[in-house]
Amino acid sequence: MTRHLLTTVSVVCESDMMLSASYVTPVTLGTFQAVGMLQITFKHGATWCYSDVTHSVWNEFCEAESQGKYYLQNIRGKYASVRIA
Repeated sequence: MTRHLLTTVSVVCESDMMLSASYVTPVTLGTFQAVGMLQITFKHGATWCYSDVTHSVWNEFCEAESQGKYYLQNIRGKYASVRIA
């Protein structure tokens, strides 16, 4: 039986549209997966999950001068998503 662990990294967003973001990546027996799930909580109260987001997109999102602009240009509408709250 294969055991899966989840690693989670969270940041507080410095954006006028977002409160926080988390990136969850599955890890199987020490191997790193190239994609994960991005969860963003917006200031208006909604939380959305975006699937199959690459680790490089997560890094770029975290390092962006404006996380809101990065989200609008590179994430919204480009990944399968579901509102969870």
